[in-house]
Amino acid sequence: MRKLIFADWEFSWLNPNWTEFLSLALIKENGDELYLEFDYKWEVVDWVKENVIPYLNSTKLSKEEAKQKILEFVWNDKPYFVSYVNSFDWMWICWLFWVFEVPFYWVPLDFATMLFQKWIIPEMTTPEELAKTYNISLDNHKAHNALDDTRLIRNLYLKIFKK
Repeated sequence: MRKLIFADWEFSWLNPNWTEFLSLALIKENGDELYLEFDYKWEVVDWVKENVIPYLNSTKLSKEEAKQKILEFVWNDKPYFVSYVNSFDWMWICWLFWVFEVPFYWVPLDFATMLFQKWIIPEMTTPEELAKTYNISLDNHKAHNALDDTRLIRNLYLKIFKK
C-alpha cells in the first residue's frame, strides 16, 4: 500500500487567491518529521498574529529552499498527503510545486472524512477532544502550531485506524 504523510500548514490568512506560507509540518507514519518555517513579507490577520505567530521560532526559509527540503523528505515514494480538512493544505502544496510536480500522490486524503467513515462526526468534536477520548497526551501541545497539530493527527490515525 502507498505510504502516508501527515501534514499541516499555517498561513497568513485563508484566502483561495493568495496567502503567505508561515509554516508546514510533514510527518511520516514511522514518526519521521519535517518542520519548516517560511520567510514571509506581508501582513497577517489579527487572529494569526495572536494564535500562530507566537509559536514560530525556527529559521525562515524561502519557498525554493522549502521545496528542496520537502523533496528530500518525501523522496520518490509519491505518498498520500493526509491533512485535517485538507482543502487549503492541498491547494497550497499544489501551488508551491505546481500541480503536476507535487511530490505526493495526486489524490489527497482528508482526515475529517476518514473520521466520518468511522462515525466520528467532525462538526461534533475537535482533534483535541478526540485526543482525550483516545488517551493521547496533549502535554506541551500548542494548537495552531503546524508541527504539534500534525503530530496530533498522526497519533489519532494510529489509535483509530491502526488498532
